[in-house]
Amino acid sequence: ERLAWLTSFTGSAGAAVVLRDKAAVFVDGRYTLQVARQTDTALFEPRDLVSEGPAAWIAKHLPRGAKLGFDPWLHTANSAQALQAAVARTSGMLIACDTNPLDAVWTDQPEPPHEKAVPHPLNLAGETSSSKRIRIVAEVKALGPEAAILTLADSICWLLNMRGRDVSHTPFALAFAILHADASVDLFMDGRKSSPELLAHLGPQVRSRAPAEFLPALDSFAGKSVMADPASASAAIFTRLERARVLREADPCQLPKACKNAVEIEGARRAHRRDG
Repeated sequence: ERLAWLTSFTGSAGAAVVLRDKAAVFVDGRYTLQVARQTDTALFEPRDLVSEGPAAWIAKHLPRGAKLGFDPWLHTANSAQALQAAVARTSGMLIACDTNPLDAVWTDQPEPPHEKAVPHPLNLAGETSSSKRIRIVAEVKALGPEAAILTLADSICWLLNMRGRDVSHTPFALAFAILHADASVDLFMDGRKSSPELLAHLGPQVRSRAPAEFLPALDSFAGKSVMADPASASAAIFTRLERARVLREADPCQLPKACKNAVEIEGARRAHRRDG
């Protein structure tokens, strides 16, 4: 939404880099025509997101010794590392901003979504959340960590058997979660998304906590071992975990989630028949 507000480009994927005297908007091949229609190309030069990407453009156009700001909550650890390498090539400095610069000037910004999250019943999931949590935490513990930080909405919704309406056309409830060694979960989600029905569905081993409690929860891992995915978790999370022993591994839910059980496969068939 920030990208759309700044550039008028409304495609589902993209990026922008704004320097003092020039700017670029990056899109993939799906949006080559759309970005030219929607964006003032005199202000934002359209560039290819895949073949070039922001990092390569920054290395070429950032003035030597300049400082480049970024929102560490909106860039993964891997993405921030690529930006750091690009900025270093210009003898510049990458600065993690405490607040997003666009938020200071986007005065009529809508509030974050808070649609109700709902239970995903067993007759559609094919496996209880408890079973999934026990299975996943066994894999996490085998690697050594005491807990896993989950940031991907699809992983969290799959693990807890819930769905949401925070993203158009995608049944996501946006949240953070921590999966502990005892297979319990701390779920950090806006309380307005919850309901007595959802809480009963999640059960006592899933503790609903306010989003503001997420950073203090990360601080509690100082001196402990924890898993986080640098390809999906934000750079801000890794910065907060600096005093922990962090195992940088892929999100432990992603591969199990992709391996569909018989109930999920039949559900997909029914959905495609309805859609067709």
